[in-house]
Amino acid sequence: MFGGLLLYFSYLGAPGLSGHGSAPDVGWFAYAPLTGRAFSRGHSTDYWILALFVSGIGSMVSALNVIVTTVSMRCKGMTLMRMPLFVWLNLVVSE
Repeated sequence: MFGGLLLYFSYLGAPGLSGHGSAPDVGWFAYAPLTGRAFSRGHSTDYWILALFVSGIGSMVSALNVIVTTVSMRCKGMTLMRMPLFVWLNLVVSE
């Protein structure tokens, strides 16, 4: 949620037409020269980079939560080889 909010704030951080915000001017792949102060005015690029970082951290924590829950909250006697296919799918995709 916080990564999404920061991503929307990145549109408001740049000086656009008539004082309204615009998208970050970093190009398609956001190469380092285009993200410098000389090429992207305002703080939209900073918010955009921070939003990517926060979203990545949130994705990794969510995957860790699925892995730990799958391994530690199994029923008694249920080994890893007896787990349903859907649970295996969630475990493999989260790794």
